[in-house]
Amino acid sequence: MPTTGGAQSSSEDPAALSGDVPLTESECAFLLAHADMQPADLSNEVWNKAAREVATALNAARREAEELAKRGALSLDEVGRRLGVGPAQVHALVRDGELLCGVDRHGAAYFPPWQFTASGCTLPGLSEVLRALPDDYDVHATTTFMNAPNESFDGWTPLQWLTAGRDISTVVGYVSDLGWV
Repeated sequence: MPTTGGAQSSSEDPAALSGDVPLTESECAFLLAHADMQPADLSNEVWNKAAREVATALNAARREAEELAKRGALSLDEVGRRLGVGPAQVHALVRDGELLCGVDRHGAAYFPPWQFTASGCTLPGLSEVLRALPDDYDVHATTTFMNAPNESFDGWTPLQWLTAGRDISTVVGYVSDLGWV
């Protein structure tokens, strides 16, 4: 069995994803009791290999989400021109939950284009949806959610649902429940 770590659980420590922190005794006991695992499954070698695989998969998912969010992204100036406002007003819209903005690794702001209609207005219901999202939903998670087909919206994406003028409260209710998952 892996050696036990300090007070911090491996599930709370990002280093655990790279296999740098062994499982605690309580984590081992839980897995043995509830996950149909054997002690050999919990060896540092097996655990570290699995943790590296998870970390690799998470990094790939993050890169994919970032690429999706940045595909066709608009700059601060482009958003200002679309909405007919200056940079300060665009910043205020982001601050007030009216627009979604990401920051790339170089510190430049970018705005996923899906939040704007073809006529240049913001997506109907966008501010309501953004305000209802859980606090831990960043630009990448939100973009992924908005572009993923969902049975709760008759198989449509939330973006398609809102673009078609369907009931905003359906999407807002759904995202409000995400905080409980």
